Amino acid sequence: MAVGTAWCKPEAVEEMGPFWSSNPISTIPWVARYSLSNPRGSAEAPRWLQLFAGYLLGHAPNCTHFPGPGSDSSIIDPEVERRADVATPMKPPIALPLGELVPSPHLFGHGSTLHGQSHVARAMVHAFCLIDATGWREEAPRLWAAVYIHDLARTHDGVCYRHGGDAVNKLKTLPHLQVLFGLGGVQDSDYPFIHTAVVHHSLPNELDKDHPHWRLTSLLKDADGLDRVRLYDLDPRYLRNPQAREMVDFAQALFDETDGVVPVGDGHFAELWPEAMRLRGGLR
Repeated sequence: MAVGTAWCKPEAVEEMGPFWSSNPISTIPWVARYSLSNPRGSAEAPRWLQLFAGYLLGHAPNCTHFPGPGSDSSIIDPEVERRADVATPMKPPIALPLGELVPSPHLFGHGSTLHGQSHVARAMVHAFCLIDATGWREEAPRLWAAVYIHDLARTHDGVCYRHGGDAVNKLKTLPHLQVLFGLGGVQDSDYPFIHTAVVHHSLPNELDKDHPHWRLTSLLKDADGLDRVRLYDLDPRYLRNPQAREMVDFAQALFDETDGVVPVGDGHFAELWPEAMRLRGGLR
């Protein structure tokens, strides 16, 4: 079996054992899953398996040998690792069904195409991508809840400095949301962070960087701000985190490809998320 300019040595097939020899075709998805289910930890897989999985996905490196068992030769280059990351879709950091991750249209105080479910869903995609890009995974439950509620109390689409505070007060009247947030990992100790971020997302002033809630607030404002592409006035210079400034093209593509195409409703995010991951993979 050719792999780039390399050939699969018999020792590699022998190491795969009877599972391969009895049914080589059915082994293909197993090999790909084994090696690429967690690409950043792929060094734990045998080298021959990493390369073979790359071959299956059509991006094996151009190498001159295919080490068998026991070899410590490095044959996986950074480009293969990067493309493996693209090939493995990112999962939302909240372990709930996709349909539960954004509010239903009926929860919004103002029916709007600018600040309604589709906007919040795109902001949620940006929030989850920012968690992945920054590595601030401990912020994921808090950021999820903050994005979820940040525009629920809007009463119009104009400039409004109070709707963040109103959203915090509205949450107190929606105990089912507090239960949902608990199921998604939000702790009681997270609410002061969430309240600060949501209140300040609609205020023109910025928190000091040494404020204990600055990080969450900056993530919410950047996730929300990236969807300003829908208003045609996104200025990347106003984004707070460098990872957000690298997402501008993705934000534009997500809006262009899905706005008015993915229908709003209880299934909106379940349909939006895979499309977002397709677009994200194409831009990396």
